[in-house]
Amino acid sequence: MPEVTADDGVSIHYEAAGSGQPVLLITGAFSSLEDWYESGVFDELVRDQRVIALDLRGHGKSGKPHAAASYGWPRNATDALAVLEAEGARGADVYGFSMGGQVVVAMLHADTSRLRSLCAMGVYVPGDDFEPPAQQLLDRAASLRRRGLSEEAMQTGELQIQDVPPGAWLARAVAGDAEAYIAEAEGQAPMDDQRLPAAGPPMLLVAAEGDPFAVALCRDLPSRYPYVRYRQLDGVGHYAGMGRPMVDVLREFWAALPS
Repeated sequence: MPEVTADDGVSIHYEAAGSGQPVLLITGAFSSLEDWYESGVFDELVRDQRVIALDLRGHGKSGKPHAAASYGWPRNATDALAVLEAEGARGADVYGFSMGGQVVVAMLHADTSRLRSLCAMGVYVPGDDFEPPAQQLLDRAASLRRRGLSEEAMQTGELQIQDVPPGAWLARAVAGDAEAYIAEAEGQAPMDDQRLPAAGPPMLLVAAEGDPFAVALCRDLPSRYPYVRYRQLDGVGHYAGMGRPMVDVLREFWAALPS
């Protein structure tokens, strides 16, 4: 099982297969790279690409520190870049869903020399007139402290989880490390590196019609950031970003990139 060790000693687990153009997949909150297999996204992309998927720190088989100082978007970004470096991947396309999309935004503030493009689905990008949702993350931490991990908390939205997906996702989520999730929420709450920089590699922001907050925050960004494009998926909810149809969206975006 391949892994890299971050500069603070946390192990980051990842898996890779296939050959060709490298793509890095980053999951959302309470998730692991197993979700890419379950949804069929990994197997579909690996037909003609080098697919790399990581477990974010605090998730899956990666290290799970219990201190808020061990988390934060800049740390997530450098973890992702460390995985690309370990794989020797250059000119990589990166796709992040939900919280993984926030990691993608943070990667714009780190070293982009290994990146060809970025795509983020279901992401909340703070604008000039929008205060980052730090309180939501702090509320998540407080809820976890009060009630712990439970299927009920996930399904009722108490942990800010939209449209809990079918399948084994829920069982894996509640089997996670609650203390790590608490530390993660508190460490990410400052929302460092979550505003878009003035320039970057080509980037596609995708929002589901059923996620109106993401739609409102992302749809007008291409008019202010020339490297950004926007795509709305109608008739679906937030977790469409983990589904097989997203493969077509990604391939269409990648096909339009400059050669």
